[in-house]
Amino acid sequence: MRINILISILGLFLISCDALSTYDQAALVGSWEAVEWKNLSTGELIPGHVSFSFDDNGRYKARYGDSLEQGRYWMVSDNLHTVEDGMAEKKVKIEKLTADSLVFGMNRMGQLESLTLLRK
Repeated sequence: MRINILISILGLFLISCDALSTYDQAALVGSWEAVEWKNLSTGELIPGHVSFSFDDNGRYKARYGDSLEQGRYWMVSDNLHTVEDGMAEKKVKIEKLTADSLVFGMNRMGQLESLTLLRK
């Protein structure tokens, strides 16, 4: 009985550790530029220039048109958490992260969106 409980606890621990390491935060470091921003409900493309840069000290900069946002970031599982300096935390889902591409899944005011970026 004790062995079964210990094995179950160990299994849950290993599963939870794996959930925390879906993507390596070091793979995010660098500069990224949007190539497609789409409303998934309508298929409509969303206009505007978007870019991000992430440094290895946990700081980021995001540009949307003429607006600049900067603050700190971290990753948990497949989620990117950001806190703009002086503002509240935001979270987006990382759908894909490779050496040259990054895809965010976002919910903006109830609309599901996908933002695809390429490494600069």
